[in-house]
Amino acid sequence: MQTQWQVEASVKMSAFITEKFPASKIMFSGSVLNPSELDIYSDVDMQINMPDNTPVCVKDFLDAAAKIFSPVLGFEVISHSLKDAIRVCFENGMRFDLVFRYPCEKPIESSALKNTVENIANQF
Repeated sequence: MQTQWQVEASVKMSAFITEKFPASKIMFSGSVLNPSELDIYSDVDMQINMPDNTPVCVKDFLDAAAKIFSPVLGFEVISHSLKDAIRVCFENGMRFDLVFRYPCEKPIESSALKNTVENIANQF
C-alpha cells in the first residue's frame, strides 16, 4: 500500500511546531490516525496545546511554514477565547487544520487574527 502524503507531512509539521513552540504538546485527530482511510484529499488535523496564553502570530507562523512546505495558497483563522484555529492550504496541495489551545481564556482582541481584511482575502 502506498503511503499518503499526510503521514510524512504530519511528522514534518510536528517537528516544525515543536521547534517554533518548544513547550507545546501536539495531538492528531481525524483520518491521519488511520492511514488506511487516507486519500489524497484528506487534510491533517492537529491540536496544539500551548503552555501559556501567548497567541500565535499567524503571519509569522505562515511565513515560516511556507519556507518548509510550499507557498501558502489560502488560509482561514477562527479565533475564540480558548483557542485559535488556522486552516491552511499550501500550493503543493498539502492542507492542515491546526487548533492552538490555550490554558486559560484570553481576550478576543488579543487573538491570532489582527486584520479581518487579510482573513477575508485569504479564505478558501
